[in-house]
Amino acid sequence: MKIIDMDEIAHNVYRIARFPDSVKESESLASADAFAISSEDIWYFIEFKNQKISKAKDCVTKKAFQNWYWIVDILYELKDKNNMQYNTFNYDNPIAFAKENVVYILVVSEEKNIVDADKMRKCLLAGQKFQSDYMRKLEKYIFKEAYIYTPELLENNFVKHFKY
Repeated sequence: MKIIDMDEIAHNVYRIARFPDSVKESESLASADAFAISSEDIWYFIEFKNQKISKAKDCVTKKAFQNWYWIVDILYELKDKNNMQYNTFNYDNPIAFAKENVVYILVVSEEKNIVDADKMRKCLLAGQKFQSDYMRKLEKYIFKEAYIYTPELLENNFVKHFKY
């Protein structure tokens, strides 16, 4: 699957554009690991964590909000300075756009989340997405959907069905 490496943009392109003298990656805003836009114009942020779901809360929440902030900032800058627009983005209301078109997927280690991985499979069989409390809050506050997969579930339920 072809994705955009969001860490590369955050740590190099965006940071250097905002702080030209910066030499520290730690001065970058947080970002999800990957980004893709489907043929239905749904935007996907994908974050990989090799840890228990409960331990990822602060990092994932920070990355979700900061990543959305800086991608919107880039879109506005492209529009204002370069007269370039992403046609389907709602420049008048980026929050409404996120609630209608942006999905955040957290991918966690199955080995470190054995019980939750089983719950994920059961949720999928029931036609539901597995969410922790903090992912549910991300969905309520900003995104269309926010849910959790293991790498295997991501491959079988997302990657194999994804269309550009």
